[in-house]
Amino acid sequence: MSNTPFRLVDDQFIIEDYDRKAAFSSFLPGLAGVKGIPVWSFYTNRGQGINSFGIHNKANAMMEFNSAITGYETANLKGFRTFVRKNGEYFEPFCSYDPTAKRRMAIEKNVLTVSEESHGLRFTVEYMILPYENIGALVRKVTVENLGAACELEILDGMPQIIIYGLTNSLYKEMSNLFKSWADIANIENNAPVFKMRASGDDSAEVSEIEGGYFYCVVANGQLQPIVYDKNVIFSYNSSLQWPVTFMESGLEAVLSQEQCFANKVPCAFASVKQTLGENEKLTFEAYAGFAPSIELLNKKTAGFCAEGYADAKLLDARSLVKNFTDDVWTKSSDPLFDKYVEQCYLDNFLRGGYPFVIGEGEDKKISHLFSRKHGDPERDYNFFSIAGEYYSQGNGNYRDVCQNRRNDVFFTPELGDFNVRQFYNLVQMDGYNPLEIRPNTFVIAEEQRAAAKAVLDSYVPGQTAALEKVIAAPFT
Repeated sequence: MSNTPFRLVDDQFIIEDYDRKAAFSSFLPGLAGVKGIPVWSFYTNRGQGINSFGIHNKANAMMEFNSAITGYETANLKGFRTFVRKNGEYFEPFCSYDPTAKRRMAIEKNVLTVSEESHGLRFTVEYMILPYENIGALVRKVTVENLGAACELEILDGMPQIIIYGLTNSLYKEMSNLFKSWADIANIENNAPVFKMRASGDDSAEVSEIEGGYFYCVVANGQLQPIVYDKNVIFSYNSSLQWPVTFMESGLEAVLSQEQCFANKVPCAFASVKQTLGENEKLTFEAYAGFAPSIELLNKKTAGFCAEGYADAKLLDARSLVKNFTDDVWTKSSDPLFDKYVEQCYLDNFLRGGYPFVIGEGEDKKISHLFSRKHGDPERDYNFFSIAGEYYSQGNGNYRDVCQNRRNDVFFTPELGDFNVRQFYNLVQMDGYNPLEIRPNTFVIAEEQRAAAKAVLDSYVPGQTAALEKVIAAPFT
């Protein structure tokens, strides 16, 4: 391993001993493709990297959103965790104090990798946002390689706590003891538990049903694995989440033999592995954590998750997806670091201003900027960012940010013409000031075109257009 702590290797920026460097925050870009469902995700150089993630905005956090200063303190504890017993000896990679451990972070535009070598094992964890699917998820591929003699491994891997869907991040921080009573877990029997509130918790006379929920599932050897969802069977009396007491003292069987309860509790999600690993042998499993609009759709998708080579193919897709955008500014100079800097700047620009897509031609053409969002990362906790968890995803943005980050649009997409100039001039108010926020584009079907639009809908879903007609009767994204 090189002694250089920071270096560029192909498309990866490598940080050796990342957890001993000054703390920083960054994010996966939340790109899932035009027809993909994005989730947002922030990471830091502590623990196993991921600091928080969720759907739509930080109010909908599956892993608690924290400001940078708090996130640096809690990533080791509330982020992803891996508990290991090797031949009966307990340790926790990535989080335990171990001056002999070799740790590395590899940052790509759309993939994050952390690794550790310790106790004769190499742990590698790769993260990406699931691309080109009608369900949104953060994908976590874990590989354990035995560098020494054959050994018996017991592993618990996952999330020590999950904010149930329907409970906002702020309410979880301020009233989690109350709202844990709304916790419900469904679909356990299919090894893809869904975490949600039983009903809305608003202080209102009207109670509504919560549609959809967060899910967590793990694939190993082509099969979904049972998920431990009750943290008490793992941590026992250790409510700090620091030590998995039952697992440490008595191993995996003691954890799995206990009866689990999800009522009135903040849930967790851990998969278990018990395997003898020969010298130079590897074990691999993939975790999918995200949002499903329905259990029926989730159960259809999990068959795909289990398909051979699925996760590896999606990793390739994630890398090529962002490359297709940054190829707009592909640069070859005498300095590879400069070349990658240009690409990263371009990526950051269109994540603020949106990537322009031209719909139609001539006078009828429409322009829509996709993938934009405010910078609302843990170091800019004052911004409420939004990236819609839907196809053709758009987000919010401040006027100044969006305007300045579109300044080179027409150079790369000449078809835009004077679109941006007209749009931003038209938004200037009578008093000379500009509005604070630029919101996503919405589309409207004129009254005289409604019948024609209904005919189009009928051609795709005959006799089932009622719900869609309600959508197009108002402005829609």
